[in-house]
Parts: sequence; C-alpha cells; structure tokens
Amino acid sequence: MTTVRAIAPSSHRTVRDLNGVWLFAPDPANVGKDERWMSGPERAPSSREVVVPSVWEETLPDYDGVAWYWRDFTLEQAELRSASRLRFGAVSYFAEVWLNGEFVGSHEGGFTPFELGVAACLRSGTNRITVRVVSPPKDERGIDGFVLKETPCWRQLESFNFGGIWQDVELHLLPAYHILDCFVRPHRDSGAVDVHLEIANSTGAAATGAVRVQVLHALAAEVETEAFASATCPAGISHHTLRLSLPHPQLWSPASPTLYVATALLSVTERVDGYQVRFGIRDLDLSQDGFRLNGVPIFVKGGFHEGIYPGTIVRPHDEAIVRKELAEAKAAGLNLLRFWQIPAHPRVLDLADEMGVMLSEGPPIGWLTDSPAAERRCRQEVRDLVRRDRNRPSVVLWEILNEGGILPDFTRTSPAEFTPDQWVHSTPQRLRKELCLEARALDPSRLIIDDSGGWVTGANMYAPDSVEPVSINDIHIYRGAPVTEATYDELATLGGRDAPWAPLPYTVVNGGKPTYVSEFGYGSFADFPRLLSAYRANGVPEDAEDFVQVQRVHDSLASAFEKLRLKDLFPSLSAVCEATQALQADGNRLQMEALRSNPNVAGYVIHAFSAGGLVLCGEMVDLWREPKPVCAAAALVHRELHPVIRVWPRVVRVNRPMPIQVTVVSDHVPFGPAEVETRLIGTDGERVIATVPFTATARVTPLRSVSAGPLQTPGGYIVRVSVRRGRAKSTSAELTVLVVDEPPWSTVGGAVRVIEPSDDRRFSFFLVSRGVALSDDTRCIVVAVPAKHWGHEPYREQIEGALAAVDAGATVLFVTPIEVDDAPVAREYLPWIGEIHPAIGHWIPVAHYVRAHALFAELPGPGLMEWPYANTSPSAALVDPSVDEIPAGCLSLHATIWERPERAWAGADVAIRRQGQGRVLLSQMRILGNLAADPIADRLLFNYLVWGVGG
Repeated sequence: MTTVRAIAPSSHRTVRDLNGVWLFAPDPANVGKDERWMSGPERAPSSREVVVPSVWEETLPDYDGVAWYWRDFTLEQAELRSASRLRFGAVSYFAEVWLNGEFVGSHEGGFTPFELGVAACLRSGTNRITVRVVSPPKDERGIDGFVLKETPCWRQLESFNFGGIWQDVELHLLPAYHILDCFVRPHRDSGAVDVHLEIANSTGAAATGAVRVQVLHALAAEVETEAFASATCPAGISHHTLRLSLPHPQLWSPASPTLYVATALLSVTERVDGYQVRFGIRDLDLSQDGFRLNGVPIFVKGGFHEGIYPGTIVRPHDEAIVRKELAEAKAAGLNLLRFWQIPAHPRVLDLADEMGVMLSEGPPIGWLTDSPAAERRCRQEVRDLVRRDRNRPSVVLWEILNEGGILPDFTRTSPAEFTPDQWVHSTPQRLRKELCLEARALDPSRLIIDDSGGWVTGANMYAPDSVEPVSINDIHIYRGAPVTEATYDELATLGGRDAPWAPLPYTVVNGGKPTYVSEFGYGSFADFPRLLSAYRANGVPEDAEDFVQVQRVHDSLASAFEKLRLKDLFPSLSAVCEATQALQADGNRLQMEALRSNPNVAGYVIHAFSAGGLVLCGEMVDLWREPKPVCAAAALVHRELHPVIRVWPRVVRVNRPMPIQVTVVSDHVPFGPAEVETRLIGTDGERVIATVPFTATARVTPLRSVSAGPLQTPGGYIVRVSVRRGRAKSTSAELTVLVVDEPPWSTVGGAVRVIEPSDDRRFSFFLVSRGVALSDDTRCIVVAVPAKHWGHEPYREQIEGALAAVDAGATVLFVTPIEVDDAPVAREYLPWIGEIHPAIGHWIPVAHYVRAHALFAELPGPGLMEWPYANTSPSAALVDPSVDEIPAGCLSLHATIWERPERAWAGADVAIRRQGQGRVLLSQMRILGNLAADPIADRLLFNYLVWGVGG
C-alpha cells in the first residue's frame, strides 16, 4: 500500500472548551426573566460559582425549578468566524441561551446535544453566555408549561430528578462552509465504507469545492484508504456521500475492539473545514437461530445499567469510575450493557468503544404521560439519540420503548390499573412503528427492538436495513431465590413451542419465536455500612441526594436489625448484607444457567449490573462499582465453555438415588470430541460417578442423566463436573447438595387431631402412612384448611372450637399459609396476625431467616434460608403481628415506584402466640404441597408435631 500522509482534521475550525467555573443562581420564584437576569449575574441575589458540567443537585440538593448560568470568555479578532456555533452536550431539561444580551435560541430535552448559531453575536474581547434552565419539579403544576411526568424524564419522577448544564459546553468557531455532521456506515461483507456528510453554507450563495476523506486505523498513522469528490454546496444545508474501500478491514467485537478514524476535509475557495469521526466495523442481527455478531453466533450476556453515579447522579464524576465499571462487567463475562430509557454518557460511550463492551440504548420516552406535546417529544428524542450515537461501534441495538404505555397517567398506584385500550392508545404505543422508522431512516445499520418487555401488544425487531417488523419474544421475568424446580423449568424452556412455562403477566410470549430475556434476576442488600464509608471517603457531601438515600436505607435496616435481635444470628448489619449477597449469587447463577442452557433463548440481560435510585439492591456492583459475589458467579456461568449441573431435588433422602443431569453450553461449536467426568465429593472422600464422551454440534448439548447413590451418610456433598478435551485444561463446575435422614416419625410422642378439607384427605393419609396417630381426643390440633375456607361450615365451627381449646391448654398448629387476599378472613379468627405482605423478592430481596429453635431442629440454620429451603420458604409473611415468639422471619425494603420513601419492613414466617394455658403456631412455610417430595417440608412438619404434642 502506498504511504499517504494523513490530513489534519481541520484548519479553519477552532473548538473552544467552555467547561470550568461558571456563575450560577437559583430562581425559585421564577422572576429572573422579569428582572432581566440575562443581562448578568449582578441582577441575581444569590449567585455562586459552580463547575460546569455538573448537575445542580451537586451544589443545591433537592432543588427543582429554574436556575441561571453565566460564563465570560474572550476572543481575539482573528478568531471570529462567520458561522460559529455554541454546542451544549446536554442541559436538563429546557434551556434558553443569550450571548452578549442577545437571545440566540432554546432547546427542550435533557439528554442529548444541541447547537445554536452565534456568529452574529460574537465580538472580539469579552463575551458573556447566559443560560436559563428549567428542570420541572415532581408535582402536577410544572413550570412554564413543563410538567415532569409529561416530559421524556427517564426515572426522574420516581427517583432522582436533576437539572443543569451537565455535559460539555464548547464554542465551535467555523468558516462559512463547514461540515455539520458526518455519519460513517461501514459494510462488513464488502469492506466498503460510506461516509455521509452534511455540509452547511452560510454565505447565501452556491459554491463548488472539494471533499477529501481518509480512513486510518485508530492506533496507526498510516492511511488505510481515501477518496476525493467535488462538492456543490448550495446555500443552506446539503448532503454528500463518498464511498471508500478498506482492503483488509478489521472487525470490532468485544474480544477485539478495533477502531478506525474517518477524517473529512472540505475545501471551498480558500476556506477549509475538517471533521473527524471514530468508528468500527461490526453488525449485530437476530434471527430464529439467535444473535449473530459479524456473521458469527453470539449469546448475548448482558447487564442492566441504571445510569446513576455516586454523588453526581447521572454524570460519572471521572473516567476512572467508568473504566472500573466496564472492566468489572467484562470480568463478570458480560458482553453487553443495557442502558434503560437513558442515553449513555459520552464518557461511557468512549470507553465502551475502546474496551469492547456492546451497548443497548434507548430514548427516555417509555413512561411519559400523554400530553399534546408527547408526539413531538418522542420523535425528537429518538432523532437526537440516533444522530448522536450512530457512529459508535459499541452501540449495537436501539431499544425504542420499554414496557411502553405502562402508565398513561403516572399518578396511578399500580401498573395493573391500566386497561388494554389505554395501553394501545398511549402515545408511545401508538407511535412505536413510526418511531422505529424514524430511527431506521437515520441509521440503517443497527438492529431495532420496538418495545422491550413486549407488554400487552408484544415486541418486534427490525433487522439492519429493514423497515419491516418481525415478531420476537422480548421478556421481562423476575423470580425469587432460592430457586425452585418450577422456576428452573420455566426458565430452561421459556420461548419453546411446547414448553411447560406458564403465561406471564403483561408480557406476550409466542412459542418458537426468537427469545431475548432483557430483564431477570434477584437482588441482595448492598453492604450499606461500607457504602456510607465510601461516600465519606470520597468526600461526597452528606446532604447529597443519593448519600441521603443510602443513609436512610442504612438507618432503617439498622433499626430493624436491632428490633429483630438479628445479632443473635449475624455479628453485624454488614454480615446480614453479605449473607443476602451469597443467596443472590446462588440464585442468579441457577437462573443464568437455566437460561443459557435453554436452546430457545438468544441472550439475556441480568437486572441489574449497576443500580441506584429506584433500583436498589438488584446490582452486581454497588454504587461505587465494587463487585458483589454474584459477579464471580456470573463469570463462571459466562465462560466460553460451561457445564451446567442440575440435581433435583438438591435435598435428597438417605438411601435414595441422586439423578444428575449435565448440559454443556459452548460459545463455539462444533466442539469436541471431549468427555465429561462427574464426581461426587463427600466427607468420606470422592469418587467418579460417570465419564461420558460427547461432541457438541450446537450451543446447548444435554448429556444423558447419570445417578449417584443411594447415599447412606447424611451431610453436604459436592457434585463436580469437568469437561476435558485432549491435553487442554479442563473446565469444571460444582454444585452443592444435601443428604438428610428421614424424620423418626415414631417419636412424635402422641396423637394429633387434623382439620382438613373434607374433599381432600391427603394430609391425614400422609400422617397415617408415617405412623402418626390421629385422634379427636388430643391437645394438639393441626389446621390444614386454607384461610379462604375458614368462614365456611364445617370449618368455621371446627376452627372456633380449636381456638377455644387453646385457653384450656391445647396447641393449635396452622400449617397452611395465609395468602395476601385471604387476610381479612383470617383476621376474623386470628385478629393478632397484622398485615399479610408478599414475601418473594425480585431485584429487592426478601431475606428469610431461621433462629435456633425446636421447630427447626436438624434443619439448616440458624441464618438465612438458603437453597435447601427453596420449596418451603414463604411467599407471604405476617407484618407487625402481636405474638410472643418469631422463630423464623424476614427482612426487606419498601423501595419501588409506588412505595416511598425507602424503608425496611420485617415479617414473621413462623409465629407463636400464647393464649390462656395453650399456644397457637401460625406457619407461613410452604409445607403441605411439598410433603413427601421435599425432605425439608417433611422435617418441618415433624418438628411442628413434636413441639405441639410435647407442649
């Protein structure tokens, strides 16, 4: 290749950085315009210095409304140009701009850049910029016609609102003929690179000039290719395209993020302008066979990014925190981050391009309320986002909506209150195809998904270069931890044609369609004491909004920790948080393995990689980007080759076989020939269970089931599976299982009386089959009737009689959990139970715990209910019951859109109340439906009976 000297990016274009110290003044009474504050800060009563870019909450926490900014700068006469432009990276939400007292324009929208022509107002010497910013408050009134819930506001309504000049400010001093925009469209297959230029001519007369474009490797000085063309530039805006050819294109991917630089030079008469764009060559597509990156199959392993940074809310305070979060994402095996209804910050984009992290981006329009301006705002947000980021190789997917239409009126108390008609006719839903086509017109190169979550009306994708929607499954599914067999089955078959998964609320799932699970996962408490220490160590003011939130959550959890006497179980609040993190790691590992071993699933996004604001606890890395244990679990599952171990049940009775199913998942196929060795490790040593040869011809390869056992020694065992191929290093995974003894039913110690449904005698049959005596003449009464039937005869009379017997010394065991909807009926008989609250977590965990108590003898504990309790841990808990003992309970947070402010709540899973000479036990543990199938359920019931009979 002939060596060609690279051209300079510009000669007559000068960019002046206007970041730094500005004057700032809040205008809470909104009088600045009337008092002509645009003339200067001396008219404002309380101006102060701030650093731009920043959100004004860094200076003035909790302030919403109107504020003003001023900045003076100087220019030499020789610097003046005829077509200069003032560029703002982002101002939230509405900006009006004056230069030297002259109004130069305004902009609405808080996340994307805008430019204003200012050449006529610039002068040699001192110049003054004045910016008035409106950030609507969280109320129904708004300011100047801007109501927050009607604006494209990301999470600002239910989380942190923010205002101000929060991205870079630049003055572009431009010649009369200049390049406004450059979009580079590479074609992977051919090596062709189309460079689309938007050229401005401010002279008022047409002119002819020349355009020269060069493409260089970003890390080299040599020109890879170049092209020349004449350019006729009419007055105003004109568009020009040059095609170049790269002889040996290197592709961009997470494994090899190769970058190129395109430099365009425009020469008209003696005036020269240059423009430089960094880009990469890659494409992502989705079909029935899954995602393909650069024509090669790829399983998307994504993480949800909340877009919040400590102390600065929406703005990363330095490059280091972005570099750290992207490095942690890659270390956890993630290849994509999903920015939810928020354009990624330019710092993130720059480093994602360089470090090789794919991004999914969307405009902040998914949850805005209908208004006369809604359509205009939606269209503008889509256009501005796509124009800003369409050259970014890291951005592989446009996500136009998220659960679009969820709240046509954001004042609703629950998303369940919408009607399908309201949903379909909300502005985002009504416009979603048009918005996709707006994006497609500006960027033909990327995959587009119209509505993440596919609620009510389903989801569609638009393949690159296509304007036709294709139906897909885009699924949001949150399940608790510990993970049950039913949950594992659901995730392992989701999206299949004949799968046993049940219909999901809201989400439309069509069997056999390409399936992308863009939200799932279970959370844990961040180590809130450590988080507070990090805030202080990093010098964040204690009145910063997120610092205040973390302090509030910490204090609420700490108060509950003391009130519940959890120090009997954990040495500190940090230890409680760490225990929930261990449960999160185990639960999310199983959910990831179920999804990755599902041949119908093309990829997933765990909720969440980073969190903050509304989404507390779901994160893999905390607010300061320190990894939780779930990161190590994800790194294990996300290896290129990973053996998925499934043992159901994980709690096995002695002298019973233990079936072991291994599924090998691989990013690269074909793979093999190889062999899988399964070992069982226990207190008595380890032994090989089976060695199975295999060759992988598909991403998911299920192997034949093998069996260990019967196992005669109770205790914990480890199943270790290793994949070996020739002399290559083996890849291993482990799963812990538990072997337990059958309860000694003959030692219950006496007869019991059973109250059960007249048409379902399975409970009493179970007891009789175990040798437990039944009698109506006993002081131990077991109620196995669901609470919804208590008011019906004959149960009403039976339960009233049982409770009356308590005063005389009887013990009544209620072993059927009270469901949330059945609380009113239950309180007629047990007025002391308090409220019934759902107790299966999602991104906010519900930490169920057991104490050292006879009711939990020979069971795992004391401590959190971990995976052995998967089937039996409660789905609902008693909140504020009036009881004497709580042998098992739970701790969680109220922290959702509809539950503010964030605060801890505690519940009882098993409660004991003394009444007269007797006792009442109320258990929310899920026992009856799991008897005989789950040894933990059997042992719980045995312990209850021993305790009840012995009372």
